[in-house]
Amino acid sequence: MTSKSKLLVFAKAPLSGEAKTRLSPPLTAIEAATLAETFLLDTLEIVGTIKLNTDIIIYYTPITAANYFTHLIPGSWQMKPQQGRSLKMKITNAFRIEIGNSYQPVIIIGTDSPTLPPQYLTEAFKIISKVDLVIGPALDGGFYLIGMNKFYPELLKPVTLSKPESCKKLVENAVRMELTFKMLPAWYDIDRFEDFKHINNQISDKYGFAAPRTKTLLASLAYQQADQN
Repeated sequence: MTSKSKLLVFAKAPLSGEAKTRLSPPLTAIEAATLAETFLLDTLEIVGTIKLNTDIIIYYTPITAANYFTHLIPGSWQMKPQQGRSLKMKITNAFRIEIGNSYQPVIIIGTDSPTLPPQYLTEAFKIISKVDLVIGPALDGGFYLIGMNKFYPELLKPVTLSKPESCKKLVENAVRMELTFKMLPAWYDIDRFEDFKHINNQISDKYGFAAPRTKTLLASLAYQQADQN
């Protein structure tokens, strides 16, 4: 029996003072956490639109947030806690656990791209059946998606995540390891306040997911800030 491919969603509980801290200020800690929750909910909706024979697993943190995520996801999805101290180790461990010694494609995304076009995910699963690695480059120099068809434990070792050169280093290491890979179209993460400009730009409006919760909340926050000025 052929094993299914897997989509892992790396998700963090939207706790005030712990979620999207680089957005505060100008947002308050509570506003940043509320926005993080809209990112999460819109991302889960994106994943729910994917029509593939794929197992969906929410890799969550902190471990105490299991009950929160249980109430968010469909019963057919799985949940597992992230394992490791750093994000790089957590991603590496997730690939190790889900792929093991098999040739079972695994793709990982986060929740910081609430307008990510669902077709990019569909395309990623098509690509990973033909190459060793698929990468979704982010506009800030990082990456919004990474997928492997086999576990490559050394792939992320020289990469420092959340840096402008993260994707470049990832590609360089893939070349050094003689892996075949393909890049998806570039998209954006929302990590800083200036990243909000991407939400309603022409490309996002034309190709991106609607992200209704995120856009509604952003409009409300902009209104409140205008009232305070």
